[in-house]
Amino acid sequence: MIRNATLFLMISTGAFITAAAYESPSPARPQKPTLVIVHADWCQPCRVFDEVFRIDPVFRAALQNAFELRSLNWQVPSERARATELGVSRQPAFVVLRNNRRIAVSIGFAGSMNAAEVDAAIAQLMNDLHVEWPPARRDPAEQPETKSPRVVAPDPPRTTPGPTIDQTARDGITKLASESKQLRDAQQETQKVVEGLQADVSAVRSHVTESREVLSRQLQESRESSRSELETITERLRQSIERRIVNDVPAIQPAAPVAAAPGTAIDGGDISTEMKPGPTASKWLAVLAWCARTGLAIAAPEVAIPGSAMLTAAGFALSIARRRRAARQPAPLGHPSNPIVVSDVGPVKTETKFVRTETDVLGESYAEAIRRVGNIHRESQPFIVDVLQQVDAAAKQLAHGQRVVRRPTTESTSETIP
Repeated sequence: MIRNATLFLMISTGAFITAAAYESPSPARPQKPTLVIVHADWCQPCRVFDEVFRIDPVFRAALQNAFELRSLNWQVPSERARATELGVSRQPAFVVLRNNRRIAVSIGFAGSMNAAEVDAAIAQLMNDLHVEWPPARRDPAEQPETKSPRVVAPDPPRTTPGPTIDQTARDGITKLASESKQLRDAQQETQKVVEGLQADVSAVRSHVTESREVLSRQLQESRESSRSELETITERLRQSIERRIVNDVPAIQPAAPVAAAPGTAIDGGDISTEMKPGPTASKWLAVLAWCARTGLAIAAPEVAIPGSAMLTAAGFALSIARRRRAARQPAPLGHPSNPIVVSDVGPVKTETKFVRTETDVLGESYAEAIRRVGNIHRESQPFIVDVLQQVDAAAKQLAHGQRVVRRPTTESTSETIP
């Protein structure tokens, strides 16, 4: 009997253990969705949400009971990339995820701690997140006798609690970040302006260089043109002087001697048909030489000294040629070698002849050089034109003829009238 009772006890125990082993498991507690809070330090609504979450236990409990809280800092690159993947571009943002799928989202919060504004912001947030607000109150009699298992609340959304951060310091950091951004923008604008100024300076410098090159080229061409013009004038002067020395003949040939007849020779002064150069001609040549030297000094200083030397040599050569020509002339009438014999003494006769002195070729060349120099410098140096005009006028006044009055040997006189 005892053995039967023991066997029955063992069978009952095994059946109980088997039933307990194969008992269906109790249904698992459904997993809560995740609330991702995207915030930034410089965001004023974010700071208001943190303060409300800290001081309002009902609001905090409602969020903690409905969701698993998680926070993302927009200023951290990796967390900002995660927030961007969730479609967030503004702060603060509240995104509800279930199985990594977004099921609800709310953007923004109150901008100040005004009570009415905060209440409206909380109501709008709970409505967007599909959370009952305000939460329904339960009487103590309705509470179940079994106590719900203790659930440890997650950390608040901010890694650093609100009371440990000085609000003034946070405002200062926010202001500093804003001013830093403004400084960067101003620096970029200044850099653009500096680059524009550098480009303008380079353009002006290139333009000045080109203008300088053009002016230098024009000045060089003008100098070459003036030099070639002076060389041409000098060559013409030399040729004219050579022709004058070789081909110059007296304007009036000496008269043939009177046929010899018996009578007494008349001794008297030297009556010549050729006028010797007087002081007027010397003054004319001196004025022309001064005009030429002045024109050369003004037009081309680099050739003034060679030109003056050449003019001096030309004058010396001309004087030598005149002396030689005078030596080759026959003896004048009344000279012992060529006496005047008159067969019959007649009445006194007066003979008036006008001898026109040939215009000096050298003077004409000087006048032409003066006119050309005036035309060249008419625009650049107007005052030189007046001086050259006065010089040209003086030269024209000196280039004139002379009148010679001749009388017989009894009253030998010679008068020169300009």
